[in-house]
Parts: sequence; structure tokens; C-alpha cells
Amino acid sequence: MKRIPLKWHSGVLALLAAMTIALLAGVQPVLADATPVTVSGVAVVEKEYDGSNAATLNFTYAALVGVDPSHSVYLLTDGHTATFNSKHAGINKPVTVTGLTLGGPDADLYSLIQPTPSGTITQRPV
Repeated sequence: MKRIPLKWHSGVLALLAAMTIALLAGVQPVLADATPVTVSGVAVVEKEYDGSNAATLNFTYAALVGVDPSHSVYLLTDGHTATFNSKHAGINKPVTVTGLTLGGPDADLYSLIQPTPSGTITQRPV
């Protein structure tokens, strides 16, 4: 068995460690050659207070911004999550979105920046 000095692998190990930490923190690593794209038109569905911070998104008017029109790239929404910053009623509440991904033959040329919409939780009538 040939032994390879750890020093040679230190850059690779550091990169793998950084990517693991980023993924665990919910940050999608960006490849150096990937073009960042954003999503416009994502709407948060207004909800009545129910004691949770779960949010529902509407992608009817969603569009990718920054994709070359000659490339085949689309938005994949299966498996995404959306959460309000708190469970309390309020307007223009920030919503954190995770899990949106890109699909299509040219998807690897791009890196998706998750949208940051805001929405409303209305008070429950008494």
C-alpha cells in the first residue's frame, strides 16, 4: 500500500470540510465557474395564525433571472421548505426558503440563490 503524505491532501480536506459545514448550515456551495441565478415572482401565501412558523409558497409567476436564454434550466420546487421568522402574526414577515434546486441539461452551469420573500400571518379571530 502506497502512503501519500497528508500535506498533499490538506487542500482537498479543507475544501471538503468547508463544503460539509456549509451544507449543514443550509448554504449551497457555489462552484467557481457557475453563474449565480435568482428566482423572481415567488409569493408567500397569506395565512391565519395557527401557532406554527410554516409558510406556503406560490410559484405560479416564478421565473429564473440570470439564465442564458439558449440554456435549458428550470426551477425544481419539490422538497423545498419555507418558514416565517416567527410564528406570531404580522405583515412583511421575512420567510426563509431552502431546498429549491435547478434542473435541466445546463443546470450545472448555474448556482441558485434562494429567494427571500416576505409574507403575512393574520391574527386569528376570537
